[in-house]
Amino acid sequence: DAMVVNAKEISRLHGISIIEGSVFSTDVFYGEDAHRWDQWIIRGVLAIEMETSILYNMAIKNKLQALSILSVSDNIITGAATSAGDREYAGS
Repeated sequence: DAMVVNAKEISRLHGISIIEGSVFSTDVFYGEDAHRWDQWIIRGVLAIEMETSILYNMAIKNKLQALSILSVSDNIITGAATSAGDREYAGS
């Protein structure tokens, strides 16, 4: 896909490392089941986020291309978190 190739090239030119992979979109992050993410980890999902699903659905509806580029803020397994400032300048 041309959008992915272009995103990779721009990242490379700016010295920004990338990880490509599957994400799971949901608006339900919190729950009492400590193992609620296990099935997604087993399937190789790298991240859980809230916006990509609607982005791709609107793109399909409108016959447009779309690409989701994400930065990691929190690790829902370990509880580790990264500030918005740290994420903004991660590639600097």
